[in-house]
Amino acid sequence: MAECLLLVKGVPDRTLILIHRANHAAKELKGCIAPVTELTAPGKGKGSARAFKVLMRLVFKSISDEEPIWLQISKLPANSSPVKFNTL
Repeated sequence: MAECLLLVKGVPDRTLILIHRANHAAKELKGCIAPVTELTAPGKGKGSARAFKVLMRLVFKSISDEEPIWLQISKLPANSSPVKFNTL
């Protein structure tokens, strides 16, 4: 089965921002975004395949329901603890 990717559009001064699976940002990403279930260190996480599957389920449901899909990215404060992703 082919890998699914999401393309982020409408970002000023950027093109081809993809959302796909990756657990190690420095080794696997070149300006793309990867969801993970848990951050383990700066630029590292685990459970990307599972998190991506949940994300795709949400995206396909929104498309099916003809709802807009928005992506908001915020920088976590330096003193924040690792974030865990709850699956649906």
